[in-house]
Amino acid sequence: DCSPLIHLHVLEAGRHWSASAMDEIFALQAALSAAQEQKSQIRLSERNIVELVNKLKTLGLLDHTLLYTLNGKEYVTQERLRLEITREVARSGGRIPVVDLQPALNVDVVHCERQSQALAADPAVGFSLVEGELMTPAYFDGVAAEVDEELREAGMVGVGDLARRHGLSAELMRKILSERMGTLVEGRMEGG
Repeated sequence: DCSPLIHLHVLEAGRHWSASAMDEIFALQAALSAAQEQKSQIRLSERNIVELVNKLKTLGLLDHTLLYTLNGKEYVTQERLRLEITREVARSGGRIPVVDLQPALNVDVVHCERQSQALAADPAVGFSLVEGELMTPAYFDGVAAEVDEELREAGMVGVGDLARRHGLSAELMRKILSERMGTLVEGRMEGG
């Protein structure tokens, strides 16, 4: 049994077309039309896609803000990464170590650090980047509310003790409390 391409070549070499040859040509045309309407069975491998995207980035046809994930199976924009970091911070109660973002988001820690710094530098976002951790104003408000409750029960609490319990520096704890004194914290700070 000849393949259609070889058979077609043999037919084209002849000068006179018989009825059976014409029938065969029509059958081949129908087969070609059916083949063109079918979806392609050719699939690009993940590796080929990654190489293609990297080549497009190199040629400047794709934005350099496109980042690849650690497993190399997905790409994410810097804007999407910022959004995902914001969600992770919220999911973690308003405080998360930047290094914990890498396994959660499947992106190199360098990209997580850059976007964390950008979020902390954006006054509209209001995040703080302190000793490698992203923290929200809502987290600080929660700490202040806990301190206020403790103050009501005990009458006095040490800033150093509070800082240790919350895993914060004494300086940061003082700043959090002084900014919220008279609003979230009913009390006053004494001493050095």
